[in-house]
Amino acid sequence: MTTRTESISFSLFQSPFHKAGMYFLNLKTENRWSYQAYKFLEKNIWTVLLTLQICNFIFYIVFDLSLGYLPTPFINDKYDTFMDFFHTAYWSMNSGRYTEWHSVYPPLVFVIAKIALYLDPLAETASNGFSLRSIWPQGIVFLITSYIFSVGLTVALWPDKQPKLRRWFYWTTFFLLSPPALFSLERGNLIFLLPPLIVLSLRSNKFSAQLAEALMINIKPYMVLVTVSYLVKKDFRSFFQVGILSAIIFLSTGFFLDPNFLSFFESFLVFNDVPFQWSPITLLSMVASPAVYAYVNEFRYIVNDDGLSRSAEYVLFSKVPIYLCFLLASVGLFYILKNSRQLNINLIKFYAYLTVPVCVFSAGGYSLLIMFACFHFLSSESVFGKLERGLVVLIFAPLDLLVTRTKIDFGGYSYVSKKFVTAVDFDTIASIARPACLMLILGLVVFKLAKLKLSGLRTVGVTYP
Repeated sequence: MTTRTESISFSLFQSPFHKAGMYFLNLKTENRWSYQAYKFLEKNIWTVLLTLQICNFIFYIVFDLSLGYLPTPFINDKYDTFMDFFHTAYWSMNSGRYTEWHSVYPPLVFVIAKIALYLDPLAETASNGFSLRSIWPQGIVFLITSYIFSVGLTVALWPDKQPKLRRWFYWTTFFLLSPPALFSLERGNLIFLLPPLIVLSLRSNKFSAQLAEALMINIKPYMVLVTVSYLVKKDFRSFFQVGILSAIIFLSTGFFLDPNFLSFFESFLVFNDVPFQWSPITLLSMVASPAVYAYVNEFRYIVNDDGLSRSAEYVLFSKVPIYLCFLLASVGLFYILKNSRQLNINLIKFYAYLTVPVCVFSAGGYSLLIMFACFHFLSSESVFGKLERGLVVLIFAPLDLLVTRTKIDFGGYSYVSKKFVTAVDFDTIASIARPACLMLILGLVVFKLAKLKLSGLRTVGVTYP
């Protein structure tokens, strides 16, 4: 079996970046300033990236203090901060979570929120999610603390022969302050529970991995895709074990809430029929995965835009990444099925996780946190190189500072400043760069899966300690 566990402190500026940089900046060492600047950047690339991330975070703070609201990539409804969590917490106390609110969260999510509510008995007096947010400040503390703990735990679980506190602090800070992580935190989305479970799924023994996968399915149902890896390997016993564990968690947490929990399936089936009330420009200004183009592709999602002709251009453009995503995913699945005996189960699981932010349209921009959880797998897996890891870093880099245009998009009450504001949405390079990076990662993975057969490798995959 081909295995490798290497330090994560690799250099992005080695081949092919190193060769390209030396060619353009210092072909004949004539420009000594460019040579020294390039060598400094090559040696200190991670310090530079972390500095940019911290500066971007400071920019968000200064922007909020100056103008009274959070800028792009945060949602344009400035009164809706943290409300994914507070709506969920409120409905955890009410039996109409599936019959009235039509939630697509499994019962486990409401049980977690209900446990958090025990921090303050007065929370039960709330009349809706917004009033709960105003009378339960401990909920915000719980949410932020949980996010920090989740990111830190995920990095701590990354397998490394020589774990160092400095490395842990660097990667925790880098990903915690990244726009995708801050976007998910601002929304209060409970996807932050997934990254530690994904790492356990990729590195634990069989039962621990299966339990982690069952928990993931009961937090975000689309994570059921990972169970396909067992079918590909014809490990039907593990497949049914994950299914049984998932059912036990679902039924036990459901009965803990109330008998209405079976209405979850009806809500889940009609979820995609509920139209979004955002324009393509607004959707693209947020943290976006390729799934955003599926929404842009539907005219029913296009309201309050700057004209039908402009919307039609977005719809036409959006078809290209949609078809490309499905084409790449299908080709990759073909090679996985063809070479299933040669591939390690963890490599197949990784491919399943990769297809979630790329092809599962209901996942949204939150799902980029899955790539954070899989980041060290790209470093430990002998098949992948620095380019894939560099693209993941680029996804979490502060690309939203590169503005392409502005548009007055929202006027209303801002929760963070407690006043009425006129917000400006930025169209940034990130709306194209992040989906493009994900599709490029998928393309590189598919290419290497196809190349494995030609190279004659017998067993490909990673074995974690």
